[in-house]
Amino acid sequence: MTGVEFPFKTIRDERDLAQHLECEANTLLFLADPSRQHEFYAELRIPKRKRGGFRLVYRSREDVLSRIHKALAVAVADAARFRPCVQGFVKKRSIVTNARQHLGKQLLLHADIEHFFESIRLPSVISCFQSLGCRPQVAELLGRLCTRKEVLPQGAHASPVLANIACRHLDQDFEQLAEVHGCTYTRYADDLTFSGDEVPEEGNIQSILAGYGFKLRDGKCRRQQRGRGQFVTGLSVGDPVGPRIPKKMKRQLRRDLHYATRYGLEDHLRHVGRPTVDPWEEYSVLEGRTRYLASVEPKIASAMWKQLVRIRAQLDKSADTGSEEAPS
Repeated sequence: MTGVEFPFKTIRDERDLAQHLECEANTLLFLADPSRQHEFYAELRIPKRKRGGFRLVYRSREDVLSRIHKALAVAVADAARFRPCVQGFVKKRSIVTNARQHLGKQLLLHADIEHFFESIRLPSVISCFQSLGCRPQVAELLGRLCTRKEVLPQGAHASPVLANIACRHLDQDFEQLAEVHGCTYTRYADDLTFSGDEVPEEGNIQSILAGYGFKLRDGKCRRQQRGRGQFVTGLSVGDPVGPRIPKKMKRQLRRDLHYATRYGLEDHLRHVGRPTVDPWEEYSVLEGRTRYLASVEPKIASAMWKQLVRIRAQLDKSADTGSEEAPS
């Protein structure tokens, strides 16, 4: 189905669907069996850095199911149209485009949805596919293929884009609420942000969420006033010119790159008490942090790329020296 628009509206039954998903109809019915679905996923516990505890993420154990989820994620994203307020998991939108909509505002209000994916149940997922033109029977089969124990599994490839469709009416209601208060509203997955001179009352947000089966995380919203540190999806938005990486993160990256360039990455790891870390693994981490900075503040990142080149050259030289000294 590469490069071909997925024909949601014309698929008649499981045989048609299997043909477009390049598998057998019996395979689809087997993978959609709710009594067996717990067998098809591995459960991963990802530590939460800020809040503590774990986030449950699911990965498909079945290659064919993973491939189906990937194919549907692309097909749904191509077929759906999302409101401007939807900033997560949409082409050409990101945490940066999300933060830009809240630059230099007097007041920010944050609301996080508790158990976001798990709160989106099978009937809502079926409705997502019906909204794309699927026949009821096909929509139900697709819904079961994309759920685990009749809820969207966090970590599955198709879950984010389906969650965006499932929240289409929720987003519309919040846009209307924001309009009443003359403020801006965006949503990045489970992270809701309102900004302006006036923002909605917490009770109104709770009421709208409850109407769609959602709850506020910790039962409350968070407010941030201008001049006291304002952040949206991890980026500082106090400067009206553009989003910024938090200063603490930039200082740490500068420090790590400086010492790794000056003394060598392996010596730096020993100095900070991490001598057992693979230097190439740490290099990849530094590169990832620099890429993240470059996506937000490219001018600041330009000098850091030069340091990364020097660090890599040092690692390459060390590897070559070790190979020459190794016994034959």
